[in-house]
Amino acid sequence: MEESNIKIQSLEESNRDKDQVFNALNAENTKLKNEIEKIKVEYPQIIPNEYNVFGGLTGVGPDILLLILQEMQYITDAAQFLSFVMKNPDPETVTFEQVDGILRKVKLNKTGDCAIEIDPVITDGIYLFEIIYQNKYPGFHQGPGIVKASYTIPRYCKANSDQNMIFFDTCDGEIRYKGYWTNKNSKYSSGQKIGMELDKGKGTLHFFIDGVQQPVFVRGINEPVRFYGHIFTEGASFTIVTFKNLPAATTQTLPDEEAINW
Repeated sequence: MEESNIKIQSLEESNRDKDQVFNALNAENTKLKNEIEKIKVEYPQIIPNEYNVFGGLTGVGPDILLLILQEMQYITDAAQFLSFVMKNPDPETVTFEQVDGILRKVKLNKTGDCAIEIDPVITDGIYLFEIIYQNKYPGFHQGPGIVKASYTIPRYCKANSDQNMIFFDTCDGEIRYKGYWTNKNSKYSSGQKIGMELDKGKGTLHFFIDGVQQPVFVRGINEPVRFYGHIFTEGASFTIVTFKNLPAATTQTLPDEEAINW
């Protein structure tokens, strides 16, 4: 009799655990569907030709993509699809390609200044954005940075001289903004990982090369911004390797650091 009671109690506990898991999954599915509806409103043109979602399966079409997302049980499973959206300023000369099944490589087929803006707009939190350039030619200005969210990037954009954009120049390592520049940061080459850590709480942007923090940083960032990648020479490309929210800042105070005011 006692053994039967123990089995019954065990089954009841197991059922309660299953109910809790089921309820949690239902709540996550509801949250996911709400996120999808938000994406549909904010990005109605989410098609392969112009807008491309990170890992977005855009080739299957927006309707099927939404069905796939709605069937997912875990919000974290969808994170790779909803992390960022790249805007193509000139589909005739700029192409997006998949790397390891993820649409995150940008290639320029004709020489000219192009800046690829990347949503979402960053209003709070700490974000790490990392990018690797390929087939970069020495002596030409190319590089990543941040841009004011209120600014519409033109089709042809010289990011190194634009008043609305911070630019980390691959040519000589300069940080350029509003006609001011400093070259205390190191130069970087094709194949190196270029990182930017944006801390909206502190209003700072720090730069990294292969994980090494650079001395020049930006402070006073008190408005919404986006990340972007700038490209110039024919045949050059860049690949986004990281775009994530950080639980805490990784930056340190360097003895030779220098601040540029936003």
